[in-house]
Amino acid sequence: MKVEIERRLSKRDRRALEVGCESFGLDQIFISRDVSTGGLFLNTPDPLVPGSQVELNFRVTPEGPEIECSGRVVYAVPGVGMGIQFIDPRGEIELALSKPLGEAN
Repeated sequence: MKVEIERRLSKRDRRALEVGCESFGLDQIFISRDVSTGGLFLNTPDPLVPGSQVELNFRVTPEGPEIECSGRVVYAVPGVGMGIQFIDPRGEIELALSKPLGEAN
């Protein structure tokens, strides 16, 4: 029996986020229901290879500020999606996710 070990350092948030993702000159929109202060998972049948750099933009709440940050694909599951680690030197994501759902910026 294979046991999965949780490697996340922060709590997952399951609210639906519309995420813009740009890489290799392509802009795509995804919905993510798996986000934490460290990263997110994007469902896609054609994930990028691990190590790929991406530019992300999203809002944690509809009325909240748009967050723009870089990320790096840390794992990919063909036909399922990709895990992206945030590169967020300003801490905007942690601040936005720390607020209760529905609370404005």
